[in-house]
Amino acid sequence: MENFISEIITNIEDFVSETSTRIILLIFLLVIIIGGWFLFFRGDSEPIEPLVGDLFNFGPYQWRILDMQADRKLLIRKNIGMSYRVQFHDAGDERMFDPLGDGWLSATWAESSIRQWLNNDFYAKFTSEEQARIAETRVINNANPWSGISGGENTVDKIFFLSLEEVVQYFGDSGQLQNRPRGGRGWFICDQYNDVRRAVTENGHSWRWWLRSPGYHGHYAATVGSRIYLDGTSIFSPSPGIRPALWLYR
Repeated sequence: MENFISEIITNIEDFVSETSTRIILLIFLLVIIIGGWFLFFRGDSEPIEPLVGDLFNFGPYQWRILDMQADRKLLIRKNIGMSYRVQFHDAGDERMFDPLGDGWLSATWAESSIRQWLNNDFYAKFTSEEQARIAETRVINNANPWSGISGGENTVDKIFFLSLEEVVQYFGDSGQLQNRPRGGRGWFICDQYNDVRRAVTENGHSWRWWLRSPGYHGHYAATVGSRIYLDGTSIFSPSPGIRPALWLYR
């Protein structure tokens, strides 16, 4: 009788042990299944928030994130755009960053026809839903810190070019903008951030791109290429390309 009872107890213990193991395995499998569902299915509708430096698709272009704030992020077009050339001037008119109208006037961002083009023709490339996400930005137009040439009036824009100050803020500051190097440096900044600032066209060619800051006199605007050119490029030159920037509501 004692052996019989002992055998029953042993069988019950084995059953309980096997059942506990099965329950543990079942819970483990459920955790894997639920975790996978959140990772793969929820990930499609709720993507991970991008970080500063990441690429970001918006409208017909790819952008690089320069800054993130609570409700918006600053984007700059990844590649240098060149297609605006055909739309931006008539035959025989090579001016790209010129003031609105004719005449040898000092070019400022507020008066430039390229600003008008960006905030009209280029802006129209986005859908109405995309346009609603582009924030109006108060654009500060400082003087060239080396030449003292005025940057003109401040503006409110949807789309704009970066300034000299913003280039060093977002692409790396070696201190040369505030403390101009003496001897042999001329009118450019050449430092450890050259490669970070360099950009290419859609065809992969390295090219200069416009800034909104003035150059060493009123007929020049600052540009970025292998270096930051504070003397700039003539506003009558079609050479530099565009890297529009904008603040996008998150």
